[in-house]
Amino acid sequence: MKTPPALLALFPAKNRSVRWVKNGGGATLLDPRNGRYYRLNALGAYLWDRCDGSVRTNDMLSAIVKDYKTRSVRAQGDILDFLHILRRKGMINLHRSKLLPQ
Repeated sequence: MKTPPALLALFPAKNRSVRWVKNGGGATLLDPRNGRYYRLNALGAYLWDRCDGSVRTNDMLSAIVKDYKTRSVRAQGDILDFLHILRRKGMINLHRSKLLPQ
């Protein structure tokens, strides 16, 4: 399946209410709205750390391919699935333009 170019051009940004901590190569997220914890593996934490509204999804893909020495097609599907889950759970928002640092 081909990914629409618009999805790769979006800027993921963490929901500010989500609390998180890095641990053991991964990360743990807490959604205070429902009290649920989510554990991320090293790759999930790598992506989560970059969800600051300044990095395009496509740039995340390029970094994963380079840093994890994986194939672009597989990484693209995995990244988009991960971001879709985070968005569906309200953990991130997807923006059409780069957010200014705060």
